[in-house]
Amino acid sequence: MGVVNMKKKKWSTTKEMLFLYLAISKIFYWFNTIMQFSTDGFSSVGPHLFGRLLTQDLLIIFSILFFYYLDKFKIKELTKYFIAYVVFLAVVFAQIFILTQLFGPVQLEDSGMSGFLVSVGYLGFFIYFTLGFVTIAIVLGIKEYLKTQAKETTHNTGLAMNDFSNALVCETCKDELRERLNMFGQFVGEWDFEGIIAKGTPNEQRAPGEWIFSWILNGTAIQDVFICPSRKECEKNTSLNGEYGTTIRFYNQAIDSWDMFYGLSGTTHILEGKQVGEQIIVNNKSETDGLTQWVFSDITPTSFHWQNRTSYDNGITWNVNFELFATRKAVE
Repeated sequence: MGVVNMKKKKWSTTKEMLFLYLAISKIFYWFNTIMQFSTDGFSSVGPHLFGRLLTQDLLIIFSILFFYYLDKFKIKELTKYFIAYVVFLAVVFAQIFILTQLFGPVQLEDSGMSGFLVSVGYLGFFIYFTLGFVTIAIVLGIKEYLKTQAKETTHNTGLAMNDFSNALVCETCKDELRERLNMFGQFVGEWDFEGIIAKGTPNEQRAPGEWIFSWILNGTAIQDVFICPSRKECEKNTSLNGEYGTTIRFYNQAIDSWDMFYGLSGTTHILEGKQVGEQIIVNNKSETDGLTQWVFSDITPTSFHWQNRTSYDNGITWNVNFELFATRKAVE
């Protein structure tokens, strides 16, 4: 658990600024050191290492300890960064003073970062130091601004989607319409099914699917999502290309039937649904070539049979295009 908590903890912007500055200073130090070695040879390794000890390592150790305690105070990141700037500037000025007193401005002019500090003096280093901190503050400030904007956009989008879902979907139907809406209301919930094309022929194909029904619009209508092959099956085989559509069903009290709309990418249908004996028959009112129906039959609380069929002789004979056998998903 401790490891997990450490991984989840995010560093503050101020820490990022600090360690970015230290990383850049190390890059410049080693670049300067390598250039100096190429000129002076290995005889200058000692002064370089001593200069590094005074100007790099002590500053890093001090910085880590300083920020460990500074970060415990609940103040703004920008304020922390300004405090760090002032403290680090004072520390480096103290380093320049100590180096100058120990070695003088001449002896270390060509001895790595320590010589650089002594040679540029207080005013020069103040300019370099300030420009470095300001540059990093600008870069990380832009980064934080973009991150904040992205979070606000995601947050607002999430709120909008939640509000839309809450306004659309509901848990139950209108009490005064419960009996009449039960024709399709009995299907509310989640179903798994096996879909079959060209059953009993050499071209027969089978695929698992899912069908989800829900009350919508304050319990006055029903919407479903029809997916075949199922999402789980499509994850296994990304090349599958099936049907992913939705039907919206409104009960029409004037004619005691259901006005329905089905749509998916590239296809839409205007439908009408009625109870006929033990079956529910949905007719395609937008079909002009033949008569197409969707038929719910063998309906129980946990299963049903469904067919998509077409007749070209006004309902005397029917061709079954697709059928499925659905079972209700168990409530976990």
